[in-house]
Amino acid sequence: MKNTEIIKEISELLELEGNFDINETPIEIDSLSSLGLVSFLDTNFNISVTKEEIEEFKVVNDIIKFIDARKG
Repeated sequence: MKNTEIIKEISELLELEGNFDINETPIEIDSLSSLGLVSFLDTNFNISVTKEEIEEFKVVNDIIKFIDARKG
């Protein structure tokens, strides 16, 4: 899966609208989007993520970096 596809999926999960900067636009992950993110990471990358790790995600690029670190 390409980064553009990952960004699209994450933006839908987190309900990000319009133009946003993956490096600067702050994200909010509520309990519902957290469950969606857990499912997305498990289904697409076979990656498990903890609540604590999710709390560390401040921008979309944090999630991309997390995926890259776990995939490699």
